[in-house]
Amino acid sequence: MKKSLRNKVTIAAAMIVVACLVYYLVGRDGGVAINEATIATYHQEISASQSPALVIFCSRELWTRKSSTFSSNEPSPAILAIKEIIKDGKYKGKIAFWKYTVPDGSYNQVTKSFDSDPLCKQLDIKRLPTQFIVRNGEIVWKSESGGCFVKDSKEKIEQALKKSLQ
Repeated sequence: MKKSLRNKVTIAAAMIVVACLVYYLVGRDGGVAINEATIATYHQEISASQSPALVIFCSRELWTRKSSTFSSNEPSPAILAIKEIIKDGKYKGKIAFWKYTVPDGSYNQVTKSFDSDPLCKQLDIKRLPTQFIVRNGEIVWKSESGGCFVKDSKEKIEQALKKSLQ
């Protein structure tokens, strides 16, 4: 009996190790590979690149929300759409995907803007999430929040991505 229990504990421990390894290798976002943007990378890499880049401005909390029933804590359809687009992989090597995490406390309730964050102020970010496509240093498409449904947001974003590749 003790040997059987020991085997079960060993198997359970091995399963936990495998789960942790998968979590580490795949990531919390289910393998969504997105570059982390900073003010420096925005100016040095994103706006300087001749290839198009989709940049999403969001909070850390907004990016990590999981699917839930309808509430104020529901994930943004635009963020879920971008995650799906990245996972699909059809723009890999064609478009760079970047996420700029707006620091907590950047929003000014009086001015209704993120005026304490220099990049948000420069790019006139008013709402989160805001996503846009930069090509040759120029914003060629911008959308605040997105649609009400993931499917609609995904279609809208993919149309803009296709157009930016022409």
